Amino acid sequence: MAAVFCLAATVANACTPGDVNENSEIEYLASCGAVFPVEGTVNSTQISEATDIGQSLVRQMVFQGFACAGSRDLLVVDCATSKVLEINGIGYAYGVSKREHRLSESNKFLRLIAKLDRRFASDRPLTFKQVESAANWRNLPTSETNELSPSYEFKGVDFDLTCGCKLYYPDSPGAKL
Repeated sequence: MAAVFCLAATVANACTPGDVNENSEIEYLASCGAVFPVEGTVNSTQISEATDIGQSLVRQMVFQGFACAGSRDLLVVDCATSKVLEINGIGYAYGVSKREHRLSESNKFLRLIAKLDRRFASDRPLTFKQVESAANWRNLPTSETNELSPSYEFKGVDFDLTCGCKLYYPDSPGAKL
């Protein structure tokens, strides 16, 4: 019985909020990543480092939530055209079975990211439209906009999505905004 209690306590502790930014300033990370201040909740908002995926495309993942549940979204920026593809609302929660995970939106989302990275590594990167088609094929919700800016609003937070263009494609139109 003690072993069961210990295991339950370990799982419960694993789902407490981790490090959050309680300062009033944005905490900037390497390569265009950032952790945003928590405003009255235990939820955290973070944007990953920018990743070059070829064809003048840069991707960044947005995380909103806490240690055991939240949403992950993917933003793909076309630095040549200043278009942004939002692949939205991939919720997840820890503690689901392997079968549930295989069928989940989260797994489809992670497989899409793996495909983008694999194609870039093999010198056969996807185009902007191919990324959108790959997301749609996986039934992941997408929206496209022509509003790339240094203050791109997404889910109530402003992100500098031009940063990845400046880092990887400094001569592109997206880097000059």
